[in-house]
Amino acid sequence: MSLTLRKTEALIAYLAVNGHSQQREKLATLLWGETTQSNALQSLRQARLTLMRNLEPHKLPILNFDRREVHLDVTSLQVDALEFERLQEAGDQDSLARAVALYSGEFLAGMEIESEAFEEWLLPIRAWYREQMEAALDRLLTLQEQAGAQESSIRTAKRILALDPLREDVHRWMMQAFAAAGQRTSALAAYDACRTVLREQLDVEPEAETESLYQSILLRADPQPRTVKSAGEQRINGTAVASLAAEAPATGEAAAAAGAGGGLAPISNLTNAALEVLQIAAVSGSLFSMGLLEALTERSPERSRASLRELVAAGLFETTADGEASSIGSSVRERVLGQLLPSHRKHLHYAVAVALEDQAGSDIYEQCYEIAGHFRAAGRWNLAVPHLLRLAKLEADRGNLDLAETQVRQASADLELLPPGDARGKLEVKVLVIAAELAELKGDLARAEEILARKWPDLKRYGNSELWISYLLARARLRHRRGMVKQAYAAIRRMPRTCKGRPMQSHWLLAERFADLADKITGEGCNPAMMLESHRLTGPRSSEADASAVQALCHAKREKFSAAYAACAQAIRLSENQPDTTCLTVSLQTQGIIQVWDGEAKVALEAFDRALSLAEARGDLLRQYTSRGYRGFALINAGRAFEAKEELAQAVNMSEKLHLPFMRAMFMAWLAEALQGCGENDRALEVARWAARMANEGNEPWARSVALRVMAQALSVSNAEDGKFVDRILRAALEMQSSLGLPFETARTVDMRAEVSAAELH
Repeated sequence: MSLTLRKTEALIAYLAVNGHSQQREKLATLLWGETTQSNALQSLRQARLTLMRNLEPHKLPILNFDRREVHLDVTSLQVDALEFERLQEAGDQDSLARAVALYSGEFLAGMEIESEAFEEWLLPIRAWYREQMEAALDRLLTLQEQAGAQESSIRTAKRILALDPLREDVHRWMMQAFAAAGQRTSALAAYDACRTVLREQLDVEPEAETESLYQSILLRADPQPRTVKSAGEQRINGTAVASLAAEAPATGEAAAAAGAGGGLAPISNLTNAALEVLQIAAVSGSLFSMGLLEALTERSPERSRASLRELVAAGLFETTADGEASSIGSSVRERVLGQLLPSHRKHLHYAVAVALEDQAGSDIYEQCYEIAGHFRAAGRWNLAVPHLLRLAKLEADRGNLDLAETQVRQASADLELLPPGDARGKLEVKVLVIAAELAELKGDLARAEEILARKWPDLKRYGNSELWISYLLARARLRHRRGMVKQAYAAIRRMPRTCKGRPMQSHWLLAERFADLADKITGEGCNPAMMLESHRLTGPRSSEADASAVQALCHAKREKFSAAYAACAQAIRLSENQPDTTCLTVSLQTQGIIQVWDGEAKVALEAFDRALSLAEARGDLLRQYTSRGYRGFALINAGRAFEAKEELAQAVNMSEKLHLPFMRAMFMAWLAEALQGCGENDRALEVARWAARMANEGNEPWARSVALRVMAQALSVSNAEDGKFVDRILRAALEMQSSLGLPFETARTVDMRAEVSAAELH
């Protein structure tokens, strides 16, 4: 006879999707079938009273009970299940996209009640909606692919795999899509994810078709032909060698001769130099190049070319249709690898990995899959793990969180092969910090907290400054999202003080440091060393977005606003679909700053409001702080000084609670400007002096120039100093702003200087 609210919810759900009118006896049996019919009907009447009490205050007469039936009025309701069916039946791309967006989980997730009859109805309905969802996703993927919507189609494929991770055809589609987009590393990582899930859940290997696709991507099959300089010159992976047609026997005859001996006779007849080249080519695979060969052998280019000519003549090196040398054949490669002693093979893998590391430079992310593979083949697990983590970071940066988790799991498995000790402990901390960040980005906050708590003792023992920052920032975000604001502030205050000062590469993007680096950033943007550091810390896509935001500010600094808006739009586009919203938050801040400089302060508030909303949703106290400060800046320039005063006071208060000096001098200078606008002249002068002192100590000329301008204005109003002294202060501010190339600031200072001069004349 007991009545729960859950059964009243089940009643409404059943009527919504199973016919809007049902007999009372049927409903009573469905929900209270474990008792007698009379008691079940009594429970139904109690459910009616409960619904009336809950719905009457909202004036929602959606249920009508008569003597025989219960009727649901769906005209006043939005039933997402029915809307899903309607959109799915429409079948066009837009409708299907809206339909799959409505499906946030299984039908009536969490609806578990004590009724076998209801359970018998619910389970097949759940299965049906799941099937419809999969069908809708399949159709949507086809339409998106036909329309060339690459990013949208990849997101759809990910949703299919989230529903059914054993769909090997979709795994293959992902591999092909990434490869077609030039993201070869992601394509290889997609194969790893497919192989891992098949092994873990079915204990089987991928299908032959999947393996073949993997090999073609791994070996860069069907490469685009490189440019040939002349008829007498060929190229191996972009490096010129002498014409093989002129200096070597016909490769067809050589190949036939090789075939007569099963392919082994030519290998045994090679010179030692050619054999060494062949072994390096077999081990390095698709990454073989003249540069790699020279790095490994320390042999002159002429001798290397002679060895290559010998290999082509023996039919052991493949050529393209136009006679261009390409790579070692797969069958020859297998034979060569089979003849190598295990110790020699490991040594070559290690040597290739080290050489690839040295050659990679800024392309290290795109090479990390192969480098990790070579280190693993060499048994150097401690050297492979950092590259697996770098690959995980790359995939997370591209939004491929599942692929990133696969690499983290592989890194964890490799660490199990290392003996206990400091080296293993340090790597385990790195792996767990990244695993916690991935769990956070996927919305699994409980798991992220559990990972961080588990590694706290090891972090204290093995953690370096960078790991401490990552750990404490993650801890602060998680605490903030759980409403534990004081604990979030405390986590950031625990950072080593040196990490919160300048230059702060570890947790501020270059675009955020624009004011701090105004004297170091040219009209073309940051110097290459800065961008390389940003690339290493954030990942390629985030680094590209950061560079676009910096470029936008550089254009705006020179009052080239059309170019600035275009670069800013590029930064936002690159950041829009990233799981980590940090880049998008900073790109929106950049947009707002440019709009203020362009005289559109009221419009800029929209960008700062969105940036603040994103930072709050992420639990990111650092970007909440900067968004509030920049919002105050926009409010000043929108003529809303009182609101600006409140916003900037809150930002300065946050910086003090966080023990964070970054941008505090600038925000205090703007606070002084807001106080001046509110008529609080004495307080404005006091705050401006503090700001100027802080800016001078931190070598922040931009902030100091703004503080000096406010000081001059306050002194002029109070008549505390003569006009010459005030003009001297303004001239100093103007010189700083001119040297930094800040036309927005210089114009305001020039106007103030004119006002002060006019007041002196009167």
